Amino acid sequence: MILKKITGLLLIFTTLLSAQNTNIALGKPSSSDSFSASTNTSSKAVDGNIVDVESRWLSANTSWPHWIEIDLLNNYEIEQIKFWTGSGGYNRPVQYEFQVWNGSSWITMVDGSSNNLAIVDETFSKISTSKVRLFGLGGIDNYFRLYELEVYGILESSGSGNENSVWVASGNNINYTNGSVGIGTNVPDAKLTVKGNIHTNEVKVDLQGAVAPDYVFYDNYKLKKLEEVQRYIEKYGHLPNIPSAKEMKQQGINLKEMNLKLLEKIEELTLYILMQNKNQKLQNLKQLELEKRLKKLERKRL
Repeated sequence: MILKKITGLLLIFTTLLSAQNTNIALGKPSSSDSFSASTNTSSKAVDGNIVDVESRWLSANTSWPHWIEIDLLNNYEIEQIKFWTGSGGYNRPVQYEFQVWNGSSWITMVDGSSNNLAIVDETFSKISTSKVRLFGLGGIDNYFRLYELEVYGILESSGSGNENSVWVASGNNINYTNGSVGIGTNVPDAKLTVKGNIHTNEVKVDLQGAVAPDYVFYDNYKLKKLEEVQRYIEKYGHLPNIPSAKEMKQQGINLKEMNLKLLEKIEELTLYILMQNKNQKLQNLKQLELEKRLKKLERKRL
């Protein structure tokens, strides 16, 4: 009975809800040619956060070009892009091309080679694509700063009769293709927002541009001295590169980011242990050598 009601509701949604020309890049998988730090990955450019100046993709300080690519996961008819290269009036324009994937190559839809705007809003003839790319050609320095990239369009018609619905059937799956879903809330702030407990067997999180901290084991990694860590803790009351209790209370915890930070600390701790073990072995060898010398002296005296 319950299943029939749910199925009936889904059919109603499928019949009545019309897809709008919405930002289809929001929360989609992204990649880029580079990024300057693990906090400035490409996913920050499609997170819907334009207010926070730290929520941005920032390329590495290397020669142009720089690019960011968005996988839309489906074929969409798109006709507008909007992106922010500056925040709060801080103008960091770039020369760019907005490109779409035609299945075999990239096609340029917007040529911004003479752009001087920090906020770009461009429309073009409708075109169907599953991937888009913002290709930066140059700027006032070697960084490509992108606070947010929005792509507007609708799901491409599949001829199934349900193409205008936000609910799309795919085999045995029903996908919600536009907007966000809220459980326990009428104001979802992510693709899925749950105000309450979640009970599941397993959670899998994709890195999507984030960097696993194996860099700790690289030869060029600058491991802080224990004295430096101690001074930092005494001054700030928490570990370096870990948010304070106050920050966690105010902003919450991003599980992917926090797990990577904790793994970084575990790997650093492993290095400290290995260093201490090496030092202890050296001390033991010195102790043995000293004992041997003492025994030789005792024999001579006898």
